[in-house]
Amino acid sequence: MKLLKEFKDNGYIICKGIVDTDLVDNHLSAVYSLFKVFYNPSRELEKEKKPWESKLFHKELIQFRKNESGLFSCFYDSLQNCSSLTSLAFSDTLINMAAKLLDINKNQLIAVGQQTRADVPNDKRNILNWHQDWSYFPTTKEALTFWLPLYEMNDNSGYLQILEKSHKSGIISGITDKLDENKSKENKYMITHQMEIDDKIINTHKTKNVKITKGDVVFFDTCLFHRSGKNTSNDVRFSCQNRLQNSTSKDYIPFRLNIKQNPYIKNKL
Repeated sequence: MKLLKEFKDNGYIICKGIVDTDLVDNHLSAVYSLFKVFYNPSRELEKEKKPWESKLFHKELIQFRKNESGLFSCFYDSLQNCSSLTSLAFSDTLINMAAKLLDINKNQLIAVGQQTRADVPNDKRNILNWHQDWSYFPTTKEALTFWLPLYEMNDNSGYLQILEKSHKSGIISGITDKLDENKSKENKYMITHQMEIDDKIINTHKTKNVKITKGDVVFFDTCLFHRSGKNTSNDVRFSCQNRLQNSTSKDYIPFRLNIKQNPYIKNKL
């Protein structure tokens, strides 16, 4: 299989137009519903037939994060397990492709780490540097991640960046299950622990911008080094991720996911 060979050789594969955009739009509708749980949108925004498609939505969301970082973290955490995300992240097309790339039957897949990211312009607080997903989901090396944008992308959006063929270097960045709590006493929230990587390792591989847009998806090996590109647009960059693993691999370690409660709401209660 040509796609499988390309995936193994380069550590990633781009699939154009295979994402069900109706599922994407359904999830964006749910995103807006959750947004309203923690923020009172303007009347102008509420009048929109599809407010999640409005530029005003992005403007108010950016202002929300700036002024109410604690509540914004509650909105963000709520996005991670909503049913609309599950419908998208486990859609048949994506699951079937993942099974083909891991060369297994789809009923052998184990899933961990579905996620919706909401990256505001010029973010410095929640952006990860080069990392391997293996560091955060170390249950087997026979695993992949897929990443897809929820809106149309352009050069200012900040494409996902990868280091081509870096997965062949194996596990370099170590393992962590740590979520760090930010230092602010007023607005506590969790951020993903940043792994320290030797620049010499990074400089030995070619950086590639994964130029995909709504409807497209990139699958990559969990040992492939990657990071988010810098969002210099005026909009929030929404994307979806999922991690899928081979439960029948020889090095597979069964696991349970631990619930980490949002510290802002927990402290309030």
